[in-house]
Amino acid sequence: MAYAEATELARILKIRTPTTDQTAAMERLLDAATAEIDAEIDLGADSVLSPEQTAVAETVCLQRAAELWHLQEVPLGVIGSEVGPTYLATDSWKKYSIALSSLKDQFGFA
Repeated sequence: MAYAEATELARILKIRTPTTDQTAAMERLLDAATAEIDAEIDLGADSVLSPEQTAVAETVCLQRAAELWHLQEVPLGVIGSEVGPTYLATDSWKKYSIALSSLKDQFGFA
């Protein structure tokens, strides 16, 4: 179950009346963002997020899903713009990892 709803993502993306295909894509991206969040925070079997922690996860889920939405529209690497080429970040997850660090339940050993 995703941390956020497609209707909220549509609002953020400024899509007033999403098509069925757009809604399905938004749900897929929210599921992907949720899976990334769950892998990052690695909750133990008996652990549950507090309401405050859930709010952080929801925020990150929406931000990540919006980013994934835009990334599916442009190729990775260099894109053209009015001011010249724009370079996309190679590690777009790091900022989310930092935001989620307070929710981590377990830390693995390298």
